[in-house]
Formats: sequence, structure tokens, C-alpha cells
Amino acid sequence: MNDWLDHVALAIANVRCVICADVVIGGEAALYLDHDNIADLQRRVTASVFGTDHLTLRLSRSDENSGAIGAAMQFTDPYMDALCGWNTGPHPSSPAPTRTKIDTATMGV
Repeated sequence: MNDWLDHVALAIANVRCVICADVVIGGEAALYLDHDNIADLQRRVTASVFGTDHLTLRLSRSDENSGAIGAAMQFTDPYMDALCGWNTGPHPSSPAPTRTKIDTATMGV
């Protein structure tokens, strides 16, 4: 387990050199890790050459249906936004907004 944690810590540190974001451990790995392992992994990442003090490392709380839930969200999010009056901007599955040219000649400008 120590070797695996070392390799994962190095992978996380390498990715964080390019992308500064929170890290969520999910999938099969999340099934076998507990909070002590996550604390140990966080110590290993911050102690590495590319480590950082500003690291949020968490276990995924998703269940076995998380893939289906994520796929359905592209359809349910726009509906929920409209239903609740939220304006979260265009959804990734929505087409890009088109720009229309304003005719300033008819506006008296």
C-alpha cells in the first residue's frame, strides 16, 4: 500500500503542476481508502518536490450509479435551472450562444 500511495501522490503532484484544482479520489480507489489513507496521501503530496500547501484532497461520496447520474445531469440541469429560475449560464451540452448584429441605424443612434 505504501508504494501505491507514493505513486498516487507523485501523480497528483505532477497534475497539480499544470492544473491547480481540488483532487477527488473516486472510482475503485475510493472503495479501499479511508480517511487515514487520505491524510497520509495528502502528507505525501505536500512533502513531494512539486507539493503545495494549498491542497484539498477528498474521497468521492458517489455510489455505483455515479456515471449514470452524471450523464443524466446534462439533461436535468437545464430543466432544473428553468424550473427554479436559476441562471447558471449555458450548459456544456447547449449550443454556443449566437451573436446578433444590432442595427444602430434604426435605433436613432
